[in-house]
Amino acid sequence: MSKTVRFRDRDTLDVQQSVDWLINESGKEVADSFIDELETQISTISRMPQSGSSRFAVELGIPDLRFQVM
Repeated sequence: MSKTVRFRDRDTLDVQQSVDWLINESGKEVADSFIDELETQISTISRMPQSGSSRFAVELGIPDLRFQVM
């Protein structure tokens, strides 16, 4: 069963700022690669919500938070 991956407003802003920075520093191709990998990771988390590490969940006090290395 798939689980919905939710982005908070701050998450969306972080991604947009990261993409903008990558475009300016490394070009559109690198930014596109970042987006592709992010979409792959989101899909993986959706299909396997218990994948990744819960390492930061306790530290940040966010239950069910998962950390995925890109």
